[in-house]
Amino acid sequence: YVVVGAAVATVGATLVRAVPETMVGGATLAIGLALLLPRVSPGPSPGEAPTGPQVVIAVANLREGNGDAVTVVEAVHREAIDVLVALEVTERSVDAFEQAGLGRRLPHASVLPSRLSSGGGIWSRHPLRPRKPSRQRGYGATPSATIEVPGHGPLDIDAVHPLPPINRAWTRSWEQTLRSLPPPPAAAGDGPRRLLAGDFNATIDHRWFRALLDLGWVDAAAARGAGLRPTFSGLGAGEPVPPVTLDHVLVDADVLVEHVTTRLLPGSDHRMLIVRMRLPTERPVR
Repeated sequence: YVVVGAAVATVGATLVRAVPETMVGGATLAIGLALLLPRVSPGPSPGEAPTGPQVVIAVANLREGNGDAVTVVEAVHREAIDVLVALEVTERSVDAFEQAGLGRRLPHASVLPSRLSSGGGIWSRHPLRPRKPSRQRGYGATPSATIEVPGHGPLDIDAVHPLPPINRAWTRSWEQTLRSLPPPPAAAGDGPRRLLAGDFNATIDHRWFRALLDLGWVDAAAARGAGLRPTFSGLGAGEPVPPVTLDHVLVDADVLVEHVTTRLLPGSDHRMLIVRMRLPTERPVR
């Protein structure tokens, strides 16, 4: 939004021949473009192309259980989704998923439903073993699970959903949650490969999200040049928040991200984020 504003201001200043304003606008535009271009340009592929199995993972924030279950299940079948990470899962939405037939495609699950915003669930096509829930400040526990992926081995998936940074107390909780997230263990060959997936309530512009990337995580959307594709807008819910990218899937650097897309989710202020990736082949785990 700053880049768009700077472009309009620069053109306007140029037309009225306001030289200082043109220079300031042009400099702002150049800096903004330099920051944004990496997010819309596919990044480098892993040095050795992975030859392991393909995994398709989806993230869906259901907005207090109001996201349309039929839409989610249809996307699961149409996109051949292997893993669904859902947030703000309620008992009502779990029942709606069951009635819509989610279990036919994703029969294995670890679900922690709640009344409003703190619930979460992980559904998988492959056998799933629940792990100790991740205690994230504000919303409480979010599910974690280990999925046995044929041709690869165990894959740890942690759902992420910190409080949004809308006031001082929630911002402190949001920051502490993002700072507590682990680095990718596979980068050091220590433990199973892991994915972080969910509504981070953060864009790449936020300092603590960039700190996660500095640990070795790769934002899947940015890796495919889709880093500016919005996943949230509060405008439809009466909130003064324009479209921004808050939902992410973070992967290890040796995972090949093949495709990223989003889908409308009626009843929610988020879009579904769908990521298709190629994992390396199975390796010994220390």
